[in-house]
This record gives sequence, structure tokens and C-alpha cells, in this order.
Amino acid sequence: MSGDRENNKFGEPDPNADFGLPKVEISPIPTSDSKIESAEVPSAIAEGEAAQKTLPAPSKAESEERRTEVGKKRSYGWLVLLLIFFVFVLGGWYYFSTPQGDGTVKDPEPKPVAEEPAPQVQEPEPEVILEEEVEEFTLTEITSRADRPRYFVVVGSFVDEDMAKDHSEELNAKGMNTFLVYPYGEIIYYRLAIGQYETFALALEEINRVKDGFKENLWALKY
Repeated sequence: MSGDRENNKFGEPDPNADFGLPKVEISPIPTSDSKIESAEVPSAIAEGEAAQKTLPAPSKAESEERRTEVGKKRSYGWLVLLLIFFVFVLGGWYYFSTPQGDGTVKDPEPKPVAEEPAPQVQEPEPEVILEEEVEEFTLTEITSRADRPRYFVVVGSFVDEDMAKDHSEELNAKGMNTFLVYPYGEIIYYRLAIGQYETFALALEEINRVKDGFKENLWALKY
């Protein structure tokens, strides 16, 4: 006791101090609920065992029927799963095989219309302007006699060849052909005529027709 007291001088509690009291064991007081539960559990177990003993065991026929029913249910379940799988496969195949559009309905493209060939317009043919043939009036030189005599309508006699040709050009410009009869035999003049004929009558007829247009006296020359 003296040792304990010395320790207590420093103010430290002694957990083993019992203050001179006897040691007492403390146990929990059982409640009414625990008694009921402990009483009910054995009774429930006993009732279950009794019920199992009273139930009759299933026969072989009943067990076979139950097995067939279970087998049918399992087979039906597999059939349903196969049908669902088959439907999904068909749906996927149809979805991916069908061309998908954007949901808009496109107007059908117009068919090209064959263009009718334009009627060919015949171009008018260019008018061909026919140039009037301009008759050229020339001088014919008579230097010798022909096999048969000819009759010339003489409009003038010239001693110079150039003078006769100058007058011939004037007559050609007026639209008359001229004939220059060169000197022959004892005749020294150049005779300028405006026509030749086979007979004297024709030459005289021409003289009467054109004499009013000449100042000179016209006459017929047989050559």
C-alpha cells in the first residue's frame, strides 16, 4: 500500500486500484425480445423439418413432365432468339443494300429533246447581169478586087491615107463600120465607104436611107 501511495503522490491514477472492494463479474441482463427470438427460431426449424417430412416425394412421371416442360420452354426460348437474330440480319441486309438518299425527292432529269434540223433556206442565186455585147465598129481595108464585083457606098475621097483613116475613126465612134478602098489603076484617091453590097440596087437603097445624116454627097462605087 505504501508503494501505491507513493505513486499517487505524483497525480497518476492507478488502473489496478480497487480501493479494497471485491472483484465482481458483470454480464448483460437478457431482454424479453431476445427470449422470444431464441424461442421462435427452434420452433420454426422444427416446423420446417416436420413439413418436409409430411410432403410426399414426386413420382417419376411428374419429374419427367417437369423436365419436358423445362425442355420445351428452353426450346421456345431458343426459337425466339433465332427469330429475333434472323429479323436483325434481314433488316441490316436491307438497310445496307438499299441506296440511302438524303431524304429529298429529286425531280426527274428532263430528257434531252432532239433538236429538229432547221429548214435550209435556199440562198437566192446571184443575178447574173449579162453584159451587153458592145459591137465594135472597125475599119476594113480593101486592097484588091474580089472574084465578084462589090458595090460600096462612098462618103469621101482622100489623097492622103492618114486623113482617110482619121475620118474613119469618127464614123466608127458614131456606130458605123467603114471600108477603105486603096488606089487602083489610074485612081490615086483613097475612097472611104460606109458599107458594101452585092448589087447596085441595095447600095442605092442604103444611100437613100442614110443620106440625110451626111453633108457629103454619097455615091456607089463598083469595085
